[in-house]
Amino acid sequence: MTIWLGSVLAGAVLAFVVGALWYGLLFGGAAASLSPAYAEAATPQASTVAFEALRCLGVAAGLAILIRWTGIDSLSHALLLAFLVWAGFQAAGLAGAVVHEGYPAKLYAIHTGDALVKAVVVSLFITFLTTRFG
Repeated sequence: MTIWLGSVLAGAVLAFVVGALWYGLLFGGAAASLSPAYAEAATPQASTVAFEALRCLGVAAGLAILIRWTGIDSLSHALLLAFLVWAGFQAAGLAGAVVHEGYPAKLYAIHTGDALVKAVVVSLFITFLTTRFG
């Protein structure tokens, strides 16, 4: 199985759009009420946008590599991979901050929800493109 570079780049754009909707339209107000980092940034700086774009590229590339290494060729397996990556790394990793550092549980839910949606959408998208066109 070959992963097309275009699917990784498109997956990164998709992750970026999901994040913009998540933190802008859906949960921006809630995040701003919980963290000064979100309250202060009504219009993000160019460096923040660039960093987020690179981060989304890393997410898409990492998921694409895992999809290739595991030989995933069905959307159901892509969904399972997304959930396992999210649960094992994002949700579990950030849970330590809630328990040990007093990180707000609502902010945890916002961030891990974003990570879950991105993992699912990008994994399904890359798998779909790979199985159809790769």
